[in-house]
Amino acid sequence: MTKTPKVLVVVPLRLASVRVPQKILQPIHKTPLAVRTVGRVLQAFENNTEVAVLAAVDSPLTKEVLQKNFPTLEVMLTDAELPSGTDRVFAASSLFLKKHPEVKNQLKGIINVQGDMPFVGTEGLKSIVNYYLDSSDAQLKAVPMATLAESWPFEGENALDYESPSAVKVLSDHNEIAIYFSRHPIPCADLHIGVYGYTFSTLNEICGSAPVPLELEERLEQLRELWLGIKIRVLPTTCESHDSNRGMDTPEDMQWAERFANKHKDSL
Repeated sequence: MTKTPKVLVVVPLRLASVRVPQKILQPIHKTPLAVRTVGRVLQAFENNTEVAVLAAVDSPLTKEVLQKNFPTLEVMLTDAELPSGTDRVFAASSLFLKKHPEVKNQLKGIINVQGDMPFVGTEGLKSIVNYYLDSSDAQLKAVPMATLAESWPFEGENALDYESPSAVKVLSDHNEIAIYFSRHPIPCADLHIGVYGYTFSTLNEICGSAPVPLELEERLEQLRELWLGIKIRVLPTTCESHDSNRGMDTPEDMQWAERFANKHKDSL
């Protein structure tokens, strides 16, 4: 590092997956999913010295693939038994801060970009990083978390079924603070995007707390944060035509991604 970063952007990547075996290493138009996601993140912050990007992996194979494609990328090998991507982000961040202790006193935020978003919009990534860079310590103490959301409806190649449990909805108040997250079609909600920001102390609190019943019922970890009383800023974002914040959860998603990458290959 040439300058001490104020924000860490971490991409958690778990090799084991049920619906799509070794999903993160599956090719999308000849490029592994993980390489596409990490490449997008690196591109978003390539000229920003206040940001450090690292990958949190659970397999030496994933680490080898990433380092082959991005020789200077910090890749942290974490415990394969960690229960969630959030825990993996916390583990990788802790390893990074142990390796670079000078960063801790300057650190304002940690961003979690889910590793199965191969076309993630760069403007949204920049906006959530800027939330931490531009906020005072007092502001971050009051609202220590942030996430992204897009407005409905979605049409054409980005069409999504509002009834689908894969499309997570977020309901916010007039101050853009999250009220609730759900897989169910709650009214007046936006589409939640799998990008989160935390202060380090808040991330530590989350990972040190047990899952709560509502979180287990909805299968949404964000509900633990709301139950703990942690405020979450919901930042609106949009995508360019060659971007998509769609996560790859199913074989159908991967087929969609292949078509999307082929259509926009000149822009990706």
